[in-house]
Amino acid sequence: MNTKSIIVPDAWLKLDPADLHGVLLVIGAPNTGKSTFARWLFDRLKGLGWDVAFLDGDVGQSVLGPPTTMTLALPNESPPWNGNRDWAAAQGLNHHTRWFVGDVSPRGQMLPLVVGAGRLVRRAREAGAETVIVDTTGLVDHKQGGAALKHALVDQLQPATLIAFQRADELEPILGPLRGASRPRVVELPVINVVRRRGVPTRRAHRAKVFRRYFAGTGVLYLSLRERAILGGRTLVPRRLVALRDTQ
Repeated sequence: MNTKSIIVPDAWLKLDPADLHGVLLVIGAPNTGKSTFARWLFDRLKGLGWDVAFLDGDVGQSVLGPPTTMTLALPNESPPWNGNRDWAAAQGLNHHTRWFVGDVSPRGQMLPLVVGAGRLVRRAREAGAETVIVDTTGLVDHKQGGAALKHALVDQLQPATLIAFQRADELEPILGPLRGASRPRVVELPVINVVRRRGVPTRRAHRAKVFRRYFAGTGVLYLSLRERAILGGRTLVPRRLVALRDTQ
């Protein structure tokens, strides 16, 4: 979605940019508009001349990289491959730093997700970003570990502001303990009515499309496993998704 084509709610426009420095953590269940907001906010702050970074932390419905990964985008560098090519290319975003989580869901992969988010945010701050917008997965159900995951991200990233999209009370296990704390500042925004609901089949189809695009034109590469450490404790079998880790 092109963020310039949406009708921006008044609640978004009332956010004071002066309060939006540091790490901004955006949370919400699926189909609440959190990712559209995160990208709109990036556009707005960049338009003000800010040095702002964007961390695409939604491993299932990523817009800057293939599913199973988190991608850190910094401005004013070469555009990345992405699942939403028009938006990222228009921003001049760079994807040189990417973290492989290993699954399209954070369930069972919460530790690498939290560690990776911390590494990527630190890289953004080292690169001079005054604001880092972090879009997160839609896992918020506390029975499935959603509250524990979001609290771990808060502890790891130390956000200045947590921006939450809540329909009913699904975020209360997350927001309740944070409302009385001095940090992060909690900003609750209403879910806009024009949000397009995407069911599980649609999300799976989107992931398949993005994977096909990412691997288009690739060939076979033979590597010697004797010269490489294999992390994760999983057996390598045909069609298993793996990642090569750089020296950093």
